[in-house]
Amino acid sequence: MANYISKILINGVEYEIKDTVARQGGIRFILSTDAATTPVGVTWDDEGTTITGTLAAADADSHAIYLVPGDKTTTKNIYREFVVVGEAPSQVWEQMGDTEVDLKDVVTGVTLNKGTGDNVLGEATTFTASSSSVSFSGGTTEAVIKTVTPTTKKLTTTTITGINGSQSITPVSSSTDVTIPNVTKGADLTASHIVTENKTATNTTFGTSETVNKVSAGTAKDVAKAGTAVTQVLAGDVSKVFTAAKVENEILSFTTVDVTKNSITPAVSNGTITPVTIGESVTVPQVSANTSVTVASVKTNDDVTVPSISLGEAITASKVVLGNAVSLAKPAGASTTVATGGVSDDGTGDELVTAVGTTNKTVVTGIGTATAAAQTITVGTNDKVNVAKYGDLSVTVTKGNQ
Repeated sequence: MANYISKILINGVEYEIKDTVARQGGIRFILSTDAATTPVGVTWDDEGTTITGTLAAADADSHAIYLVPGDKTTTKNIYREFVVVGEAPSQVWEQMGDTEVDLKDVVTGVTLNKGTGDNVLGEATTFTASSSSVSFSGGTTEAVIKTVTPTTKKLTTTTITGINGSQSITPVSSSTDVTIPNVTKGADLTASHIVTENKTATNTTFGTSETVNKVSAGTAKDVAKAGTAVTQVLAGDVSKVFTAAKVENEILSFTTVDVTKNSITPAVSNGTITPVTIGESVTVPQVSANTSVTVASVKTNDDVTVPSISLGEAITASKVVLGNAVSLAKPAGASTTVATGGVSDDGTGDELVTAVGTTNKTVVTGIGTATAAAQTITVGTNDKVNVAKYGDLSVTVTKGNQ
């Protein structure tokens, strides 16, 4: 899509864009009245005097159509039309045509002669067909099963556990009662194996704590020293400057801001400072007094794991004497539901058909020969249209005589 600008908006004031070519009408018509306004080499008759044009294409108005008078022996105002074509310095004259119009062969009227015509049926004509009956002869029938009524009962089932291989067990041959302590082992505990030695320490008395900030010195930095303050000056008497421009609804608008003159202090030379970084706040205790004392100090401290055991009431158990191992069948992991072979109304297995009852129906197996009665078609009269016959059509054309 092309972008157009028809207005300019500055500080709320709209300015229209002037199109000098459009104000002149775009293309102008110039009537040749003498040799100076006639294309070079073109001639025309001015009341018996032959005018030969002297206007060069390079000197003519390239946006104009030059109208050179034509044959003045007629009463009609006929002009030949010339324009300048090409680019400098190769402009030439080109005749576009003339203003004369020949209307003698232009059709001014057409008459259609169609005669008396005839009536035909239109697209909305209704056609009504009467009903008719169809009869059949020589057909055949046969008896087939119409419905089937089954009698069902459910299988009776039971659940059994199968055998899944064998397993070896050791039987008990004899046992005697004995009394044994009831010992319960708990979770292991972690204890410390400590070796101590005497050390001289300071008995410190603290006063009221104070809150301070952590301070750390950085690397020395070069900084600018302030010079003498001066007033910032802009070129000329400028009070506003453009900051943005946009085109909306074919209007080019500018955004401006006021210019403020400030006093600034320029840097004249460099100095060196060491920056300090202020850290987080910390609380520092204040020592009011201290004395030397001898205390037992831990020399080594090794972690060791010890079992946790608790004793309950003694219990009576059996002292077992085992015999020789024997091999026995190993039961399956899950039971299986199987049918017993019988059926009943309250069984838990699938349903089985135990009896079937049927009813019969006679159906047609062959329809024989069909005979349809004749139908009568009634044509409506609601859309009769009169049209011309082919042999009666003729056209009369009237032409201009100019």
